[in-house]
Amino acid sequence: MMMIFFAVVTIILLGVGLFKYNLKERELESLGSLTTKLLDTNDQMYKTLAMGLYYRFKNEEVQGNQSFSSNFIKNTPYEFEYFVADILEGIYGGTTYVTQGSGDYGVDIEHQRSNGLFLVQVKCYKEDVSFDPIAIIHSQIIKQNAKGGIVLTTSGFTSNAHKYAKEVGVELVDGLQLVHYWSLYMQKQVHELDRSNNDTTDINHDLKQA
Repeated sequence: MMMIFFAVVTIILLGVGLFKYNLKERELESLGSLTTKLLDTNDQMYKTLAMGLYYRFKNEEVQGNQSFSSNFIKNTPYEFEYFVADILEGIYGGTTYVTQGSGDYGVDIEHQRSNGLFLVQVKCYKEDVSFDPIAIIHSQIIKQNAKGGIVLTTSGFTSNAHKYAKEVGVELVDGLQLVHYWSLYMQKQVHELDRSNNDTTDINHDLKQA
């Protein structure tokens, strides 16, 4: 009789354990599905923002009575260089200098960091960028004895561009990475503003206590 009792208890425990295991498996599958959806949504958002940056900074002639919503921001490709320079300086520190529109030998931004000079070329493109800008930046790195170089675009890069950049050691930043850098830059700005406000609050508090 006792053996039958223990056998029944064992079966019940195994059943409960199996039920919990299946429930945990379903929870993990659900969590995995949710994570995938969130990542897909995030990727879609980044791609949308990258495309938005292209349309914001692309060079175009406004024809006739064409106008834009007051909710839009419209800038020039030259202003795109300043936009990128601010982001790079905000993330990596140092100082940036946007070169002149002509006679820059393919270098749009000179970024002087603590570990040396980095040369940057930016491309407000909708098509994938080929290896040509990489070759230009690489030649200027050698000529100016710079620490490194970056080719940055609102779009992407061809497979040949990726291969060539890896061979010569030039960093590539596509539209999605640019959006990511922009996000980090804005977070840093907010953090510094918050810290500044806290410091002001502390000073005012100390003055009141004095």
